[in-house]
Amino acid sequence: MNDSFGVVGVVKDFVENRSKRRLSVSTRIESAMAGHLVQLNALRIRQSVEGMRALKPEAESKDAGPVAAVFGVYELDPSGALWIEAKVVRLKDQEMEATMPATIPSAALPDEDLRELRSKGPAAAPTSVVPTPAPSQSVGKWVEDLWDQRNSEGFKTEIEPLRSSYRVGETAEFRFRTNQDCYLTVLSIGPSGTMTMLLPNFERPSPSLTLVRANMGWVAFPSADDGFQFTISPPLGTERVKTICTKTPTKLFENVDLKKGLLQLTEQDRFRLRDIGVSTKAQRPEDWSVAQTQVITLDQGQSETRGMRGLRGLGEPR
Repeated sequence: MNDSFGVVGVVKDFVENRSKRRLSVSTRIESAMAGHLVQLNALRIRQSVEGMRALKPEAESKDAGPVAAVFGVYELDPSGALWIEAKVVRLKDQEMEATMPATIPSAALPDEDLRELRSKGPAAAPTSVVPTPAPSQSVGKWVEDLWDQRNSEGFKTEIEPLRSSYRVGETAEFRFRTNQDCYLTVLSIGPSGTMTMLLPNFERPSPSLTLVRANMGWVAFPSADDGFQFTISPPLGTERVKTICTKTPTKLFENVDLKKGLLQLTEQDRFRLRDIGVSTKAQRPEDWSVAQTQVITLDQGQSETRGMRGLRGLGEPR
């Protein structure tokens, strides 16, 4: 975190990832998350706000500073562990400041929580690899649903940055690998929630041109074949990158002409989200895989965020 480190915040709206509903464990996750953030002096938690949207910066006293919200999703892994991803959003401009994945071993979960979570287990039936937008859904909400989409039954893929942070004007580089041959889609989600499809792209517009073979090991992205660089520019915060790899060539967005440039969706593109034709093609869980990572983007001359400095001062690992 940068601007939101140490400000007034609220922990709210943790939901089970598959059902998008609150379970009994939601309140316990929120309480534990709030306690941990207070212990780290990362946020000054306010518990009495009714929902994130009710909390507005102008409603705070002048000395309260910016206001942040912490929310997220969780689901049970095949191992029985509880996977959680928390997100920190700066409410004055809705920009993502941080995401924080964590895992709780099954032995630490009460039996009643495990039984309820197991009832929301992974579906064995085929499903679409990207969520279908609801008629009244905002682009921002759909993008977050897309980011949260997991497939614990899929084959193994990995995406990682060559560095954990980059400054404005620098070129971010990533590498990807898979244990099965697959056709790769790469999506980035900027701090403001803008989603960009980086692959397929204008140089490789067809999914059939994005094949990555398992015997290739780590492959660079963007590659020399992609014709562009991932250059960092404002807004700054957390830049997220998600890969979706399918065993057969799959066009995730049916009505997109990549000859005109990279596909990009902003919060203002609600009707375009409907028009681009999000694929509803169902695929078996074992036939596709997702992986994701993130980098922190910094201003020129900045070497770390306020959150990094704060954690370092407390002796926490960076």
